[in-house]
Amino acid sequence: MIPKALVHSERAAAHRSSALSDPLYLLAFDLGTTAAKTCLYQVGERLVLLAATSRRLSLDTGADGRAEQDPEEWWAALAASIPEVLAAGG
Repeated sequence: MIPKALVHSERAAAHRSSALSDPLYLLAFDLGTTAAKTCLYQVGERLVLLAATSRRLSLDTGADGRAEQDPEEWWAALAASIPEVLAAGG
């Protein structure tokens, strides 16, 4: 008779092996002063860039040296970029 703990650990190992064979992806965002960038990577022994997009952001500068951006514009740029990179990445 095989101990239950051994059967459980073998099943867990088989599950981990199966899960690790499925591709893993990373969706990354870079929100900067001039642009909102979104990248899709496949994760493995190294990162492989599958798709990327960049959307220009407006910057409101005043004579007093202030600089302002609209967070709604950030959100819209990032939200619009997600389906774009997912479609381009296959």
